[in-house]
Amino acid sequence: MNFISEALLSSGPFSIAVSLVFNILISVLGFIPSVFITAANISVFGFEKGLILSYMGEIAGAVVSF
Repeated sequence: MNFISEALLSSGPFSIAVSLVFNILISVLGFIPSVFITAANISVFGFEKGLILSYMGEIAGAVVSF
């Protein structure tokens, strides 16, 4: 989780896009649990915004996988 949090923090204004890409990759791979990116989103963006961002990423990943 620290790797993901550091990647989000270091990406600056593109951190939301990086988070969405991580979520899409995790959904496409299918065997990596998404709890790590969700925890990183909550720690970086706060509880409400982190959950919303994780939810949006999961939806985008499901669309891409489908």
